Amino acid sequence: MPGELLVKFKPEATSPERDGVRALYNATVRKTFASGAEHWRLHQSEDLTTVLIGLARDPFIEYAERNWILEPNFTPNDPRFPQQWALKNIGQTLTSTCTPTLPTSCVSDADIDADEAWDIVTTSSSVNVAVIDTGIDLFHPDMTTTVWLNSRERGGRPHPRVQFNTGGRYDPATDSWRALSTTGAPDERMGHTAIWTGREMVVWGGLSDIFTRRDGGRYNPISDAWRPVSTATAPLPRYVHVTAWTGAEMIVWGGDGPAGLDPTGGRYLIDSSPDSDQDSFSQCGGDCDDANASVYPAAPQICDGVNNDCTDPSWPAVPQNEADGDQDGLPVCAPDCNDGNASVWSVPGEVRDLSLTGMDSSTVAWLSPQQPGATSVVYDLLRSALPGDFVTAAICVVTDSPATTVSDPANPALGSAFYYLARAINGCPGGEGSLGSDSTGSPRPGRGCPDAARPPTVRPPILTG
Repeated sequence: MPGELLVKFKPEATSPERDGVRALYNATVRKTFASGAEHWRLHQSEDLTTVLIGLARDPFIEYAERNWILEPNFTPNDPRFPQQWALKNIGQTLTSTCTPTLPTSCVSDADIDADEAWDIVTTSSSVNVAVIDTGIDLFHPDMTTTVWLNSRERGGRPHPRVQFNTGGRYDPATDSWRALSTTGAPDERMGHTAIWTGREMVVWGGLSDIFTRRDGGRYNPISDAWRPVSTATAPLPRYVHVTAWTGAEMIVWGGDGPAGLDPTGGRYLIDSSPDSDQDSFSQCGGDCDDANASVYPAAPQICDGVNNDCTDPSWPAVPQNEADGDQDGLPVCAPDCNDGNASVWSVPGEVRDLSLTGMDSSTVAWLSPQQPGATSVVYDLLRSALPGDFVTAAICVVTDSPATTVSDPANPALGSAFYYLARAINGCPGGEGSLGSDSTGSPRPGRGCPDAARPPTVRPPILTG
């Protein structure tokens, strides 16, 4: 209908934004459909084609089209139908003279009487028509569901109309394929274009089912990830168009769109600044340190002594828990239990190889921990008459001894035995090392030494970053 459109807003468009678009084009809403689409009547001063172009570029509009009146017409209104003399021949010529090799092309009624057949029935799928002297567009909307395919010849493969949003990466060195991620990938389509920027593949346009597209995606093979292409001010939807990469821009031109062949195009600017560290963030894309692949916008802090997150308001200041105040090479997050003392950095590990030595087996010896956690450590030696109780049944043979051997002159009662455990201690807060684990893997508890000066071992947690 003249001056009428069918328009649907995107779900995220707010009420004031919708009102603003209607006011911009002097539109009156005559009806709102269950789908959310609106029937618009434009003011007579508005040019329908100009409005359609503007709506196609509007970020709040999902689609806009003319309000067509559909009515049965058994003779096609396709402007090229008169050229199909094999369907209906009225003696028309396809050139200025009849085609010598096709003498019947100019003979009236030398055809298959297609229009007369359509007057009888137009819905029979059992009638096949063979076109043997020309080609057809298998992907034309009129043909996608009506072309007969020889399934035996095609080996059971699907109709060529089937569209995909998948792909693969081929490595000629290994002669192998890997699938591309489909997370965030553009919708399935055909007739689109793809260009390579040197870092990304950019896909744009195409045909999904019978709808042309004006969107696309950017694929990064390093991260195997997709991100969308902006649709703001993008060209009108189209497919079978052409694209060219200039080194900084993708240029789109031509193609077939909702209104037919489209003699327009657009330029899509892509950040072409360097990405020297190959972390998928270019210098213009916010990479504040393009020489370090672990530094980029929103990067996780990995306790490497630098601020990895370019979006951190304090960048490039080193995060507090990555500071190394005592210059011992270990920041707090390493962890360093006391960043004000370079001689201590972590709770000591477990002592090794506890044994009884000497002629009368009265000397207890052990090796220092593999991880002492400090430049010097001291030791407690606990003795118990019960192998499973080093809390209430134990005594401290020595406390805070720097030696790794201790002589214990005491003897167990007849028929009984003594059991020993040693632990390392350093200057970390709660710096008592482990007494080892029992046969189930559970840490062995032990009393503090000396009895009144140190409570049973309960170490506070060490802050890590």
